[in-house]
Amino acid sequence: MWRIVRVVLIALGTTVLGWCATNSVFFAKPITGRVVEAGTPTPLPGVTVVADWQLQGGMEGGRSMGHVAILETVPDADGRFAFPGWGPRFALPRGRLADRDPMLLFFKAGYFPKSLANWHESAAWVRTSDWDGATILLEPSSRRPDGYASAVQGFGGDVDVSFFYPGGCAWRNIPHLLLALSQQGEALSRKETLPETSLAHWKRVHPECAFDEDYVRRNGQWPR
Repeated sequence: MWRIVRVVLIALGTTVLGWCATNSVFFAKPITGRVVEAGTPTPLPGVTVVADWQLQGGMEGGRSMGHVAILETVPDADGRFAFPGWGPRFALPRGRLADRDPMLLFFKAGYFPKSLANWHESAAWVRTSDWDGATILLEPSSRRPDGYASAVQGFGGDVDVSFFYPGGCAWRNIPHLLLALSQQGEALSRKETLPETSLAHWKRVHPECAFDEDYVRRNGQWPR
């Protein structure tokens, strides 16, 4: 009996080490930060913040291939936000964690959206964010009104690639971001001619992802 247990334990240990060796098991430390309006000390509650530990691959190594973890949160009245640590999490070896481990996304209507990756790649088992403890500055659209619509459209295009195709149809993990981005995109499109950024657009363009507008509307509102 003991011999069988020993063999099973050795096999399990070998499997775990194999997963680690192939960069398929991951851990992450907690992340905290604060969001304020650029140029002022004004805190920004109501910002949708996404942390995306994104697998990258492809010919040049920068293509989104899937996700180890995706978390959403919203800052408090003082602009402070936090993501918990996690792990172990397992992922098929479809890609590798590089500088988007995590990618941090910030969106609030009326402010220029922001995406922040790590400065350098890491081979550590426990992943950290270079922006942990940082104060993130968001610029009001009123300061550069001519550039705001195109910035929102570019941000929407990045979301499309990362969370729809080829990013693994991970849209269910970011309902708050999608709803806020859709509402702002629709408002902007009524004022000027722009490529569409909306729930209807994602449903039409990505039938392979079985996008559900009602799911996003039900789950995309932050508590007041």
